[in-house]
Amino acid sequence: MRRLILCNCGSGKDQVICCGPIPQVKVSSLPINSEQERKEILQNIQIISQFNMMYRGLLEYYGKDFIAYKREKPRDQNRNEFLRIISKFMSFYLEDTCPTSWEDCQPSFWEELMITIFPLHMHVTPQKKEVKKFLHELKKFVRWLDKRARTSWSLTIENHINKYHAELKMCEVLLNTHFLLHFPQIHKSDDWDPLQNIKKIEEDSSEFNETINGIFKIRSRNENTTVLTDISDDRDFYVIGLDCNEAMEGILLDCSIGKIDSEMYWHWLFTEGVYPGNASKYISFD
Repeated sequence: MRRLILCNCGSGKDQVICCGPIPQVKVSSLPINSEQERKEILQNIQIISQFNMMYRGLLEYYGKDFIAYKREKPRDQNRNEFLRIISKFMSFYLEDTCPTSWEDCQPSFWEELMITIFPLHMHVTPQKKEVKKFLHELKKFVRWLDKRARTSWSLTIENHINKYHAELKMCEVLLNTHFLLHFPQIHKSDDWDPLQNIKKIEEDSSEFNETINGIFKIRSRNENTTVLTDISDDRDFYVIGLDCNEAMEGILLDCSIGKIDSEMYWHWLFTEGVYPGNASKYISFD
């Protein structure tokens, strides 16, 4: 599996999203034997464009199921967002090592989708209901899939949800809290100028002699100081200014921290993403 691979530039973002992969070209052909097949392919392309699935999905088993599922409720935006995330997972993050059928998926496949890929694509919203909506859509899809493909993934999904629901909700709260600190007008589109907020973040960062971008585990919290551990090398950092609490110990932060040479403590600068602690086994630094 491709996994989430952090870019070597130190941005804390996925390599392909940030600086991009080494250019590669792979060509696949989709045979068309009749005018009816041509019309059907064009219709399917129009459908998958609504949830941004790559064209390669038309050649794979999951593409046919995603199209069928989408057709049942074509105007359902929650379903559309769910399909956008899971299709991105299967055709982009898993690449050529995607399981060859729903039966060949493992429980870890669904766990990775839930605790690594979904948080990476989680939206910041005033309602803070993205976790609730995604998990609800995941349950509905798997029930539909079990009936259509005669799989038996519903119990696995229920177990994963029971295990991670509370932690995912904390991740959503923390992500929203941190974003609002830097982008207080994010939900007021008429008044919000994101460039001004970004400029302020850059100005704040320039005050520090050293900055680090990475994924850190919240190790402990004591008064105004948070101990963060870089999961790539197990280094500990004593950070001030981070808005979190003891209940969030173990959660992963994709964030930036900075330090002035004469000071002992690091300062929290910006949070890019928030993940449950077990997501670390699906994150690669190669």
